[in-house]
Amino acid sequence: MHSLNHARRLVNACFNFNFKYIVFKRRLERLRLWYTTFKTILQSPGVVWDPQRNVVLFDEECWNDLVMANEFVNAYCFAGEPDWKELSAIFSAGRFEQGPNDPVAISSNNAESDGENAERSDESTISN
Repeated sequence: MHSLNHARRLVNACFNFNFKYIVFKRRLERLRLWYTTFKTILQSPGVVWDPQRNVVLFDEECWNDLVMANEFVNAYCFAGEPDWKELSAIFSAGRFEQGPNDPVAISSNNAESDGENAERSDESTISN
């Protein structure tokens, strides 16, 4: 409780808010729910999140299983979590978490840097 009060005072001072303890606690719990729900999605086999487009790609059967296990998953059916970077920084000791199924950007090393005919390196995404 002491650290939550300290965090509340810091947020209130920093952003000129006047959150009461219970309101701050409820909002923090809601953010944690968003974080744990999206983290569950990222760690699920058959689900890929494209952070560039903020889209969750999934197999329908896998998605149905996720929805059966967690009713809040449906919130991410058409889009990812826009605040994932901030949420993961808050709830994972300050480090940004990427899911094991996130696409990886690959650039071609065959591009020449000089001349008019230099090839441009295309970025494509693949699943880990």
